[in-house]
Amino acid sequence: MGCWIEEEIYKFKISLNEEEGFFNINLKIRQKDTKEENLIKIRAGMGKHDDPTARVHNSKIPHFEINYYDRKEESFFVTLYFEFNNIADELLINNIKGTIVLIKDFINNFLEIKKLNNSVLNKLVFKDLIDNDLSSFKTDLINTLS
Repeated sequence: MGCWIEEEIYKFKISLNEEEGFFNINLKIRQKDTKEENLIKIRAGMGKHDDPTARVHNSKIPHFEINYYDRKEESFFVTLYFEFNNIADELLINNIKGTIVLIKDFINNFLEIKKLNNSVLNKLVFKDLIDNDLSSFKTDLINTLS
């Protein structure tokens, strides 16, 4: 489920869940004083939908889904779906590895923009391990999604 990591006025949390047919990776960033929250939810695999009439893609085809929630005075929500045609399990796993690199980059960029201590990054993810072992998968993911 992950635990909250605090840095100045922000709280960060990453959680990874595996459900039947897909993986969920959630990154939450909450501002403690205003309670504003950003959530990036990434799903990869073949997932079921609660309301089959509301889906905008074929859930029986392997797909990659990014949900972004911005909860401030006015909330904002966007979902991106990418369907894979004839994707092998290995490529799907490699795309999930690329997703981990993107999450590290999201956090790093947020820390730089907000001028926060970069040490919180290593409390959330294994930065050096990701940089050394997974960085090539980011390019693969971007190529797959483009």
